[in-house]
Amino acid sequence: AVNPLKTCVFFRGSERELSAAAAAAVLLSYFKLRDDIADSPFWKSLLYRALLPAAAHARRRAAKKHPEIDGAVSRMAEKQAEIERSGCPSVDRCAEPTAEMLAELFERPAVESCGAGSPRARVLRQFGYYLGRWTYLMDAADDLAGDLRSGAFNPFARRFSLNGASAPEEIAAARRYAERALNATLARLGAAGNLLDFENRLGPVVQNVVFKGLPQVQQERLSEKERRNVRPL
Repeated sequence: AVNPLKTCVFFRGSERELSAAAAAAVLLSYFKLRDDIADSPFWKSLLYRALLPAAAHARRRAAKKHPEIDGAVSRMAEKQAEIERSGCPSVDRCAEPTAEMLAELFERPAVESCGAGSPRARVLRQFGYYLGRWTYLMDAADDLAGDLRSGAFNPFARRFSLNGASAPEEIAAARRYAERALNATLARLGAAGNLLDFENRLGPVVQNVVFKGLPQVQQERLSEKERRNVRPL
């Protein structure tokens, strides 16, 4: 709980990037809520539906201020829904909409300041692409058990033809595949991060997240799922 008597240190600034990041978070939350409504049983979806009006209002405000971000996120959601409806078994193709969305959002400021095709724009596009790919794959790996129970779409379940009756060994094989894909993606993300010349005081924070935070999150989440998947003899 928050202690009102304790000093709280927070970042205060007017940088355009912070405003854009906040808008992206709001827009992604809105489309995630819509996805949860579509994937959830009726009674569970009622809670999400109750939250939808407030989320839609926040989405309109964010879209008015950052229409380009709303466009990128909307296109991602449409492509993702189309891929999932098709039952696509390709993990790479499933991860592409999120990867391309973040690639576009990261590249845009550099294109505006340095020009399309500039070294900085290319590096930021690659950085955003692999961050988006990692985010999608991590979420899918984390949700695998729940998606198998509910029957919701999951790229790893589709890739390995898994369902709620699949053997633990089959699920473990899918998790190992997911871990390899995540490790390869983190390596490419780190390579792009090493090429970035951070120009503001947030640079060390970003580097800490990429090189320490994301690997730690991945290890913790995958280790937790692996422990839950082990059955005593």
